[in-house]
Amino acid sequence: MGMTNWDDEKMHQLTEQLNEISVPKQALEQARINAQRQNRRHRKKIRRTWQTVALIVTIFFVFVTSVRVSPAFANAVSKIPGLSPIIELIAFDKGLEDIVANDYYEEILMSETQNELTFTLLGVIADETGMLLSYKIASPNDLQGLTLDHLELELMHGGNPIEAGVGYGWTAHYEPIYEIENTINVTATEPIDYSNRNFELNFKLQKGQEMTFSIPFTLKKEIVKTKHYVVDEKVMVDGQTIEVKSLEISPLRAGIKIAIDPNNTMQILQFNEMKLIDEKGEDWGKIQNGTIGFGGIRDGVVTLFMQSNYFREPKNLTLVIPEIEALPKGEDFITVDFDKQQVLYQPEILDFTIQFKNRNTFFYLIRDVNKQTTFFSQGVDAEGKAVFERSSWRSESDNLYEVGSQFEANEGVMINPVKIMVNSFPNYLKGELKVEVPLGE
Repeated sequence: MGMTNWDDEKMHQLTEQLNEISVPKQALEQARINAQRQNRRHRKKIRRTWQTVALIVTIFFVFVTSVRVSPAFANAVSKIPGLSPIIELIAFDKGLEDIVANDYYEEILMSETQNELTFTLLGVIADETGMLLSYKIASPNDLQGLTLDHLELELMHGGNPIEAGVGYGWTAHYEPIYEIENTINVTATEPIDYSNRNFELNFKLQKGQEMTFSIPFTLKKEIVKTKHYVVDEKVMVDGQTIEVKSLEISPLRAGIKIAIDPNNTMQILQFNEMKLIDEKGEDWGKIQNGTIGFGGIRDGVVTLFMQSNYFREPKNLTLVIPEIEALPKGEDFITVDFDKQQVLYQPEILDFTIQFKNRNTFFYLIRDVNKQTTFFSQGVDAEGKAVFERSSWRSESDNLYEVGSQFEANEGVMINPVKIMVNSFPNYLKGELKVEVPLGE
């Protein structure tokens, strides 16, 4: 293990330089828009790591090749160790921009070397909801073919793994490369207790042979407290009752807790284009990278994560959800028999043909660009066992979208027939949800 200390005075000077630079907000906003468009057009890989089975946590990672910011801004932050991969994420998260500007990033620089490959934990952004860790992998040998074994990646605290959703970015490389920088996003299911500041990152890398790394690190900077706001306001949208229960804001994310009335006639699927808007009209949207929520809408209570405005002091804050996806109850699922490769039930509103590829896998073709985001992700088999989407794909050719899913049981063998729930479909409630958040004094 080795650690290189970076001069605190030099770091402070660079942070002051960063704060003095005018960040091109318009360019960053355009980068966000462009990236969201690109995300809709291209096939995505979704990787999930679960340490708490009861949670339904979806992890999305979008890779950015570049963020168009001013040369002065890019030059300043590039000198701060470990910030390069985090700066790339700013295009998707305004809260990270505030974190960098307010010097809330902590440098670590702890390394371990095996077989001429060095893994360095560059730095950490930590709060009560989790951590964002930046890292670098370097070697004198070509790193093509290197893989991160996500099943073994865990963050230890007090000798025990933190119960969390753990997401990470990983890009396939097809040309010689000798240095890789990226991030690991840890979203804790319960607030992290920082009375013990010692942690350990454990994981496995594989390139020809398996290498197990353990990186201990100690956090020294103050960990700020989460801001808690009770809302408890019920709103009627198109005859459906939705209750906004609370808002919690930490540096890495803001969490909106929402409850769904079980007596609603429509099954709520998704809350789209969520925004927190302050008195100046500035808005903070949904998290685009990392864990996007805890719980499940179908369970009746869900916490959805949004970009954080922790380092701001708004006088007013309004939650606005202009689009709420929903289907009539009873028309929000399909029933299939994978063994017989038959669709046993499909509501008319799901107007596409489901076809089967092989065991436990189906796909459907969609020409309507607005329906290309239709997807399924969970269900129950004939014995009542939970099933989940093991993998998915989406491809496009001549304005025809092919969307596919492969399912398996959480435990044991999946028994047909299988009831699979619709997770997203472009059918919307009429009206929007709008709630004022009581900030107090």
